[in-house]
Amino acid sequence: MRVIERTSELSFANKSLQEELKKRRQVQSALQQTMDRLSLILESLPIVSFTCKADGSLDFTFVSSSIEDITGYSPQKFQDDQAFWSAHIHPDDWQKIIPEMRLSLKKKNSYKCGYRFRVADDSFRWFSDYRKVIQLPDGTFHIVGALQDVTEDKKIRQEAELRLQQMIQSHKLTALGEVVAGVAHEINNPISFISYNLPVLEQIWDTVEPLLEENALSHPEWTRKGLDYREVSSNMRDIIKAFQTASTRISRVVTNLKEFAMPEDSSRKKQVKIDEVIQGALTIVSSQIRKTVSHIEQDIADNMPQFQGHPQRIEQVITNLLINAHQSIPAGKKGRISIRSRFISRLRATIIEIEDNGKGMDKVVIDNIFNPFFTTRRDSGGTGLGLSISYGLIKEHNGLIGVLSRPGLGSRFTIYLPENEKAKLSLCPATFCIDADSSFLKEIKTNLVNAVTWTVKQQDSLDDIGSFMRENPEIDIVLMEADTILDGRRLLKYLKEKFPLIPVFMYSKDPEILNNKESDMEPDALFRRPFSFELLQKIIHETGRQRL
Repeated sequence: MRVIERTSELSFANKSLQEELKKRRQVQSALQQTMDRLSLILESLPIVSFTCKADGSLDFTFVSSSIEDITGYSPQKFQDDQAFWSAHIHPDDWQKIIPEMRLSLKKKNSYKCGYRFRVADDSFRWFSDYRKVIQLPDGTFHIVGALQDVTEDKKIRQEAELRLQQMIQSHKLTALGEVVAGVAHEINNPISFISYNLPVLEQIWDTVEPLLEENALSHPEWTRKGLDYREVSSNMRDIIKAFQTASTRISRVVTNLKEFAMPEDSSRKKQVKIDEVIQGALTIVSSQIRKTVSHIEQDIADNMPQFQGHPQRIEQVITNLLINAHQSIPAGKKGRISIRSRFISRLRATIIEIEDNGKGMDKVVIDNIFNPFFTTRRDSGGTGLGLSISYGLIKEHNGLIGVLSRPGLGSRFTIYLPENEKAKLSLCPATFCIDADSSFLKEIKTNLVNAVTWTVKQQDSLDDIGSFMRENPEIDIVLMEADTILDGRRLLKYLKEKFPLIPVFMYSKDPEILNNKESDMEPDALFRRPFSFELLQKIIHETGRQRL
């Protein structure tokens, strides 16, 4: 009887255990389904979820896989290398947010901030970062957070602010146009009087000159009074000619100012003659920029094709860039500004380059230079709107503005204007790789984004290299073999003279060639082949790229 009871009890216990296991499996299955759904929801949202240690180190313990879609980096990069996240934050932002984040999480248990993060293509994107400290049931503390890419939102807000400022600027220009028109009317009256009477004065002098010549021959008093008739006659001709030149120049300046300041009908485009636009801009600013500039070099190609656009707006951009170039030249320095223009068949676009030998700009300034209200001349009256408005005006033509600058050497702004008003240009900074070894050039191109290669041949010349670079203005770094048919040192000297703002990196298998310093000009970096492409990319990033 006891055996039967014992068996019955065991059977009941076994049945209860099976029911308990069944319920537990159901709960685990439901929990797994809930976790899968939650994971799916988190992965589908346009945010990156993560967890961090709450010990002040901010080390990542989990990062959702959506981070790879936004940054191009896998979650393991953030978890395996705890310095990876902070190393990719923009230096200006890092110095501010890291101390604030640690302090706020300690005192308030939460923190929200925005910063720029360098993604895999070497560009910076804006992130919104929210973190909160939580305590788990086991008593441990953790940080949970969410990252969101807000770059496009920032661009939209900036563009809206820029449009507002453009409207304000447009109203200012309209008012200025009315003032200039009134001033021009007042100036034109006396100028018209002078211009009308100068031919009369010239005719009078033509009549009087022979009489004075006879008088001078018969009256030696001219000589006794220190006057030479021939000198008086020559000076008079020069004075009349100078009056004519000056009155013509005043009329041209007034006309250009009126056209520059008056609003232009945005719906009406016309054929743009870029050489006339450049000359109009130079007429407006030449007297101002010559205060610091001793030499203005012009290289405008002949017979460039015309295109549909707004000449006045392009002139406004060129004028602004010329003034900026003049203001970048330190007092006492022999200033030089080059303005060049040509048509590039490969791009089907007209380009205008304005280059100076001023102070130059560092990487931080270049990254922000087209942002509204960003200025390095706040103390001297800069508003930070000139370049942002210029950027918008060129964008209206489906064009681009590129800026390449090196501290202490100067800056170059390049305007790209497509031949077809409906065409859209898309350019990226390029590294120009020069070597006779075609197989190594292929390896370089595999490891460097947007690399442009040149396999050196016996018939190549230095001017061939220069012509290629002028046809590819997106090139902003040269990487070259030191021992080529062209002679590496001679090519280096040529590049430094013709393209002073473009860094030149050299490499070679032979250390003696790298150590040979026969000229005063040295490359910006030296590599012994084989070299690490990661190191090369790091140096390229530190050197800075052209912004397009």
